Amino acid sequence: MISIQKSLEHLAWSDDRIIEKLEEAQGKIFDLSLASGERTIGQMVQHIVDGAEWYRYLLTGEKGTNLNVPASREEMATLRQHLALVNAAVLAEADKEDELLSFDEGGAKDLRSTILAQAVLHSAEHKAQIVSTLTVHGVTSINLDNYDIWNFPG
Repeated sequence: MISIQKSLEHLAWSDDRIIEKLEEAQGKIFDLSLASGERTIGQMVQHIVDGAEWYRYLLTGEKGTNLNVPASREEMATLRQHLALVNAAVLAEADKEDELLSFDEGGAKDLRSTILAQAVLHSAEHKAQIVSTLTVHGVTSINLDNYDIWNFPG
């Protein structure tokens, strides 16, 4: 049987590595955005973590926390540590049988496998936005190719 476990493990690894690189970046990058009115890098990182909490909630019923947009390296590090815990909880759901899950958002239902796949896709799309934003502003220290599945040590 095909499993999504490797994709979820890669998700956690790439999330951690890329946010760690953001912590290390020089200059004031957290307030950069792709265009006026778009999310800043700090807001996108906060959104990735919020999204991970949402998928954990859909899978386990565990409510999310009230996260702040990171404005410093220390706050980015705190979000990265929290995301690692949330990603671990989401990964644990891959060991369960696929089933239709109900959640209290308007009587919505979806398969566990669909929610897990969306968790991977959601994070990937926003990491691409972050790197695109950095590139537009001349910051090329993060190359997404270094964090693809073929570079994943797992």
